[in-house]
Amino acid sequence: MKILALNPGSATLKCAFFENEKKLAEFTAPNRDHALAEILRKLKIKNTDEIDLFGIRIVHGGEIFSAPKLLGAGELRQLEKLIALAPLHNRPAVQLVKTIRAELPRAKIVGVFDTNFHHTLPLTARTLPIAKKIAAQFGIRKFGFHGIACENILRQLRERGKLPERILICHLGGGASVTAVRNGKSVETSMAFTPAAGLPMLTRAGDLDPGVFEFLVEQMKVSPKKVLQILNEESGIFGLTGEKDFAKVVREARKNPDYELAVEIFVQRVVEQIFAFTGILGGVDLLIFSGGIGSGSAMIRRKIGVKLKLLKIKKTAVIRADELAEIALQILEAQKRGR
Repeated sequence: MKILALNPGSATLKCAFFENEKKLAEFTAPNRDHALAEILRKLKIKNTDEIDLFGIRIVHGGEIFSAPKLLGAGELRQLEKLIALAPLHNRPAVQLVKTIRAELPRAKIVGVFDTNFHHTLPLTARTLPIAKKIAAQFGIRKFGFHGIACENILRQLRERGKLPERILICHLGGGASVTAVRNGKSVETSMAFTPAAGLPMLTRAGDLDPGVFEFLVEQMKVSPKKVLQILNEESGIFGLTGEKDFAKVVREARKNPDYELAVEIFVQRVVEQIFAFTGILGGVDLLIFSGGIGSGSAMIRRKIGVKLKLLKIKKTAVIRADELAEIALQILEAQKRGR
């Protein structure tokens, strides 16, 4: 089976072509505006008949999607309703599905969801402390994200025959999160109802006093939608530095006080999350760094490590998650199960 796996992120469009588990070609676009024809050309796919299935990473599956799902017109309508919960990610994913459907009407498209992995969150983790009736009425709960990356990391550990009981996964990059894993299952994670929660990220503020939101609406005389845009697209590392290249901020932190402050804030929030989740797990057998910054910056890992000495974490590792391979593998596994 030949699968074209597509990962429309908030800043890039990553693509890879697979024949079963074997990766034949890979391509990352600097943005997500590349036409389908350009993607096929870069991956050296001469005829779309070669593609049995398109697999697309979709960040937010809400309560509706809990496993890889073939996306027809009905599923697409359901996905459109979820765009508001993850606009930076679900909007380009939905648009990509529409583009493929328009250009290749007979194409089979499977959605693989970042939220799937976190469906094992216990009630204490997934229940958000707001009025119970409101939460039930509108489906407000912690969903968690970066699940595809987490699943691929755990897959790699299983393949090596090394899956410790208590694992913390620090997925640090343009989007950033910490996930606590016990016996291969997600038990707590820093992102919540949307991917805007938790750690400060490249353009997202992360956790904030909710009073800031109301204050900005009133003081700036703008709509809640505009403030949400600011918190999603103009905050985080970019908001503190004016720079959208996170790696550059890390690299040049010693030369620029704004960069240095942003790095120290980021490190402090990651450390806070690690301490909190270590308490929930009752200790950590393995601390994993992944993501562009987590796996790419020894300096960030060192800064975090210095502050973790009290925890006496048994082992740390750097593991690069292959989300495109995970998308293809999950689709193949779903096919075998007859889904």
